[in-house]
Amino acid sequence: MNILTNYTIRCLKKNRVRTLVTLIGIILSVSLFTAVAEGAWSGQQYLMNIAIADEGSYHGMFDEISDAELEELRTQDGIEQTATLDGVGWTLVGSGEREFSQPYLRIRSMSNNFTDLVAVELLEGRMPQNDRELLISDRSAAVTGAELELGQTLTLSVGQRVTKDGNPLSEYNEYFPEEEQLADVTEDTWTIVGVYHRFGNNIESYAMPGSLALTVGGTCTDHKVFFTLDSIGDTLDFLREHDYGSSSAANNDLLLYAGYDDNARVNAVIYSLVAILFGLIFLGSVALIYNSFSISVSERTKQFGLLKSIGSTNRQIRRMVLTEALLLCVIGIPLGLLVGCGGIGLTLRFLQPAFSSMVSSAIKQAVTIKLVLHWPSLAIAAGVGLFTTLVSAWIPAKRATRLSPISAIRQSTDVKVRAKEIKVSPLTGKLFGFPGTLAAKNFKRSRKQYRSTVVSLFMSIVLFVSAFSFADYLRKDVAENVQDSVSDLVVYNQTGYSLSVEAVDPDRTEALAKLLKAEEHVEDVMWTLCYTDTLKFPASVVSQAAQDSVLRESNGSYILYPTFCFLPETDYRHLCTQAGVDPETRQAVAYDKERLVTAYEDGSRSFQLVSLFRNSALPMTVTLDVVQPRAGMIYDRPEYEPCDDPYGFEDEGEIIGYNFIPAEDVSGENVTTNNEVLISPEEAVVKRELVIGGLLQEPPLASSGHDLTFYLPLEGTENLWQSARPIDNPVLETLFLQAPEHAAAKTEADALLQGQELNKRYGVRDTREDKEGTQSLLLVLNVFTFGFIILISLIAAANVFNTISTNVALRRREFATLKSVGMGDKSFGRMMRFECLLYGSKALLWGLPVSIGISWLIWKAVTNAFITSYRLPWTAMAIAAGSVFLVVFSTMLYATGKIRKDNPIDALKQENL
Repeated sequence: MNILTNYTIRCLKKNRVRTLVTLIGIILSVSLFTAVAEGAWSGQQYLMNIAIADEGSYHGMFDEISDAELEELRTQDGIEQTATLDGVGWTLVGSGEREFSQPYLRIRSMSNNFTDLVAVELLEGRMPQNDRELLISDRSAAVTGAELELGQTLTLSVGQRVTKDGNPLSEYNEYFPEEEQLADVTEDTWTIVGVYHRFGNNIESYAMPGSLALTVGGTCTDHKVFFTLDSIGDTLDFLREHDYGSSSAANNDLLLYAGYDDNARVNAVIYSLVAILFGLIFLGSVALIYNSFSISVSERTKQFGLLKSIGSTNRQIRRMVLTEALLLCVIGIPLGLLVGCGGIGLTLRFLQPAFSSMVSSAIKQAVTIKLVLHWPSLAIAAGVGLFTTLVSAWIPAKRATRLSPISAIRQSTDVKVRAKEIKVSPLTGKLFGFPGTLAAKNFKRSRKQYRSTVVSLFMSIVLFVSAFSFADYLRKDVAENVQDSVSDLVVYNQTGYSLSVEAVDPDRTEALAKLLKAEEHVEDVMWTLCYTDTLKFPASVVSQAAQDSVLRESNGSYILYPTFCFLPETDYRHLCTQAGVDPETRQAVAYDKERLVTAYEDGSRSFQLVSLFRNSALPMTVTLDVVQPRAGMIYDRPEYEPCDDPYGFEDEGEIIGYNFIPAEDVSGENVTTNNEVLISPEEAVVKRELVIGGLLQEPPLASSGHDLTFYLPLEGTENLWQSARPIDNPVLETLFLQAPEHAAAKTEADALLQGQELNKRYGVRDTREDKEGTQSLLLVLNVFTFGFIILISLIAAANVFNTISTNVALRRREFATLKSVGMGDKSFGRMMRFECLLYGSKALLWGLPVSIGISWLIWKAVTNAFITSYRLPWTAMAIAAGSVFLVVFSTMLYATGKIRKDNPIDALKQENL
């Protein structure tokens, strides 16, 4: 160890407070980088494990490939592993009626390693062990309309779907009972041995005219192949470069969480926010550590001058400062890594229940989030911490080497006085007396020392307000998604999206509502039959904000897409009471949900909350063009006059007629349009009046989640309820349940539907569980964001404390001189309090505008993901302003308290070290 290194160690020991504060800064800096890096990695692994538990570990998939293509695929470079679902055949188990339009079981055989790559969530029973055992999905009975249950033995005719002309049909071809048949049929006995949770669309297409059933072994005709590559990052390129089978797909969630998806929009948001986060940490760390070294160098300017006068080189002086930084890093970086890993590990462990409640299925809930040590992440955190410290030390070290020995010994560069620069306003003297004038002169005379303090406070304000804004946008925009759900459970008709008025039975729905309401844990039930339609409203009833930003104008009117919800009489009267409407008038009660929209004016974008209606316009009468039902015909869609519309909106033209399809040409969601009939508007449409009587201020229990909803009684509104509507505009049958003990109520509802044999028609969704999952996400965000704010605040507070206390300590001889010429404690206190006001006010003058600018940049990054309005961070700015003066005054009291104890003679004799 050479003499200069030994001297550096002695300096560190002598200035213990400054050394400790600098060390704490390094520890906090490295711990924050570690927490972010390890937290991000652990979170990424958790999300990837969720995706694997949900879909599987496969990277990509090819569908309907032949034996030859399968063998060729397995020999491709980069292929690591393959598994297959092999096509066995189709069997018709449902009736094929319109309400159940997916009547097939699509039987596929699993390869031996299928479950290694694809997640199969077994709900009941066991996996099949031979080619006469079946594993069906939990949606098979509901989709097909057949009686299918665990343990059932079936005699099935299994064959291949073909057209009447013998052309093969795949699972992507719709079901046309009059145009297809099964070929190469064999009849065998099968046993249902298990029930699994239905796969996602990649594996079990929602367009398939049936449900997937799994077996093992058997004769196969085609293959659905799942594969993994040596590198998951090559998946999308591999899928683009190879054209096997009829279609291909990637395991999108897995690729997304691994960081290899094509969604540049999502990546832009993630990268923008991560860049801001790391930038805040880096700035806060540099501000603290740089000020520590800057003050250290200023404090030892005279010593460096003496060393240079006896032969020390600039390189040696610079190396002394950098050696000090490295010595502190030797202690600070390992401690920072430990603190960061320990902190994020404990945080993730504490939040495990919250993370588990954010996912729905049992298999995903079994995946727990935990700290996953990743040595590259630790190395990055340590490297960035080392880089931050060295950068913070290099700048002051470089400055120290520029001084000549004489200038350094005389310290002539620390204070530069020009007559004009130290003039003080007479008002300062009148308000604060001589101590205030002296403080103001000192502030102007020693600009460098005061500037470091103001910069420290400035950075503290910017860091705190920016971190608070970052947290605020994340928390509030997640919280807004929690507020829409009113019901705890929803029982919905799951037989498809093609329900017509004829397929809906209000008496059946009312009977089910009474059964559900009789259950122990269900407090209330409200049911609706809803459909969405297109209406034109005159400008006189539409709010100006909606005209400017939400709605599209058409011939002086504005187009809206309200949802019509028809209610039983009791519920309708209840809503009328809330809206102040006389129920005998049979008027509509509206819920006009404010929505956040994007508005453009003079090329600039803004966000605002918009209501559609003018409150003063109620009650209002709207004339509807109602398409009349026709016997034996089903309404398909309007026909528009062709127009030259560069944006592709076909409905910009006038309606020239309405298309109807013969009922026999419609099967489920499958429509044959060869026999479509065009009916003129004069013959097809009648005018109906709808009176909107009042607005609901709060969403009712039967809240559909749509922006604009009209609630009407079933009785007395037959002209609307029984009117024709497009075939792709379904009637949604929904029962909304109020049940605080939602889990128990869901169990009761499932059992009731099962007992009444209604489970094929209805499903139950726990909306309260969904809401609690969002609230858990909010809790997670709160913990992480407030933890980040606290750590950033600690860095900022340590920075300010270090700067002010050291600057005060450097002025001990100055204060001793003032005391020796008669300045008392009272005047000394007034002078220091005025300095505190100068520090705080100047820091706020610069810090608050910059903070507002950064909060705006954060908002711009956030709006890449979702619509949200810019919010001035008033709360954060108020807290920052109060905290600045609190920290400044507290630190000043601590520092001056030590100064007051000094003997002026001893202080005048004393050197800094």
